[in-house]
Amino acid sequence: MKTHLEKSSARVDIQIFTASSMGLDEKSPPENQRNLPTYINVVSGLKKITSESSRGDFVYVHFSGHGTAVEPSGQFSNGSTGELALVLLEGTNGTNIRYLRGEDLAGLLQDMVEKELVVTVVLDCCFSGSVMRNDDSVRFLPYDSAIDLAYPPIFKQGSSLGDHVIPTAYRSASMSPNWLINPHGYTILAACGPTEIAHEMGVNGTMHGALSYFLIRTFTRYGRVGGKHQHIYSRLCARFRESWQRQAPMLYGNKSLGFFEDSKYALDSIQIPIIKNRSGSLQLEAGKAHAISEGDRFALCDVISAKSESRSREDPVILEVTQVSAFTSDLKLVDATDIPTLSGLTAIALTCLYLRRFSVCLDLRLPGKDIWDVALQERRSLNIVHTGSTKLGSSFSFYVTVSTKDCYEIRDESNQRIVNLPDPLYDLEQNADYLLDIVDHLLRFKLVKGLATSCLTGPAHPFNELFTVHLINAAGKIFYPGSSHLECLIEVKHGDVVTLVVQNKAEEGGQSLHVHLYSMGSDWEIENLLRGDYDVIPSRGSNKSKDFQLGTDGQWKKNIKMTVPRELRDKGFHYCDDIFKVFLTARPTSFIALELPELGNMIRRRAISRGDDEQHPRPLSEDWAALNFHIRTHFK
Repeated sequence: MKTHLEKSSARVDIQIFTASSMGLDEKSPPENQRNLPTYINVVSGLKKITSESSRGDFVYVHFSGHGTAVEPSGQFSNGSTGELALVLLEGTNGTNIRYLRGEDLAGLLQDMVEKELVVTVVLDCCFSGSVMRNDDSVRFLPYDSAIDLAYPPIFKQGSSLGDHVIPTAYRSASMSPNWLINPHGYTILAACGPTEIAHEMGVNGTMHGALSYFLIRTFTRYGRVGGKHQHIYSRLCARFRESWQRQAPMLYGNKSLGFFEDSKYALDSIQIPIIKNRSGSLQLEAGKAHAISEGDRFALCDVISAKSESRSREDPVILEVTQVSAFTSDLKLVDATDIPTLSGLTAIALTCLYLRRFSVCLDLRLPGKDIWDVALQERRSLNIVHTGSTKLGSSFSFYVTVSTKDCYEIRDESNQRIVNLPDPLYDLEQNADYLLDIVDHLLRFKLVKGLATSCLTGPAHPFNELFTVHLINAAGKIFYPGSSHLECLIEVKHGDVVTLVVQNKAEEGGQSLHVHLYSMGSDWEIENLLRGDYDVIPSRGSNKSKDFQLGTDGQWKKNIKMTVPRELRDKGFHYCDDIFKVFLTARPTSFIALELPELGNMIRRRAISRGDDEQHPRPLSEDWAALNFHIRTHFK
């Protein structure tokens, strides 16, 4: 990694702390004491970065070593999995061990974020100790309370760290009560989930951390240390699924940040991993749970597009979905004969045929309609019918009326006018795409709102028996998930904190759950509240050790602060509606492709054209569930 960084930039200051393996006759690592990964050296190095850096500087922290899981003790600790601690050295010769707890590390990173540094952290270590193995390739060491007791934490309970206030955006639902660090200022790439063991892999006789190895390989393909975190993460996921299924990497924080690059522009395309099977067939890491349909088309993101961070507009490789499962889809090449030989492939969606289930009635009252006819032909995903072609008694999801070149109106399926839509920015007679983008956005919002699985219709379904989900309001009243209709409304006050609770009912050694949480807000946005693909809820009794005897309790809790955004209050609104969309899956997956920005700040989608595994013997479960909580927040 050091070599790649030095090649990428002449202005890079690198500190490396490392310890080589000791021989039987050696009493300490051969490295100089100042270069050992001791607790003092690492903490001092992080503080030095904060003090010597300037606003906007890029900071990259890479830890490749052992991790352990300790009993959660702090306000921001993960109670459902245990708390991560990095295993560092201690003592003059680095022969002892000392833990850097996750909350202490977060406090050091918080100082960087508050200084407005752009922080990237790679943790190539175990996040938990659910499996104790005496294996040199496992990056885990059992927790020892005697080591922890010998050294007090940097930030004690009741210190000002716990009172730290995370600045909030204008969204009506905020997870800030759960955050130690502002998630907009950092990104963390983790080698595995909190219930998994991070392994080393041997390549040409040399051992590498799996995440470190695949990350360097990805940079080699990019031709530089750079690129957007979400794009890199998608490629890493593809590589792990193809050749190293023992663990699944995770991404936390701001997915729009980049490696040593200014990536202030928002994500305009979501890259989905593609797995190349041993048979040579291609499989998309998205399926029915992600609203993928047979016939959907995707464009392959190749090496050239990765290097330039933009998609090639010349002869893109087009893939089409032939069969859809819960979390994956089979792909075939369209008008191409050669299957790409590279690993770590990703693709972007060209169509979403699921949207055709929602028909739209268009009443176009403009004199010139040729531009609209051309634009509609290029929108394969939309099912739009002109008002003159409708059949008697037909119903539609939306009714769109374009009265003049600068006036339009959209009504919902109940014929109620939709308010809070953006004013026309273009001449609608000359630019049909602007309004069609708005219609597309509303349809995608409606799609996610109604996305569900048949598993919940049968109470006796085994997966349905694995969990309970409820919401607790500020008064302590419990609400269970329902639909998004008014009769299922949960009413709260501006500033109230509600608590979402998910209980994994599986006993020790049972199924882990992956929870995904999204807020569907009044500005037609779908926001990832976790700032990560998912949180893992292990079964009860996981991560046991002699000092964590009971292990985890299988319960996951998150506090969510509800507000009426100032933007709405300034427009005279006294309440707003939000829907919490909770996905529970039996295996890791990402719903990032379902996210939407606020409609008023809608991102224009840039189209390419207008238009039997020994390492993982058990098959991954295809079970999933989607639940809704409909919340109305009142302001005075």
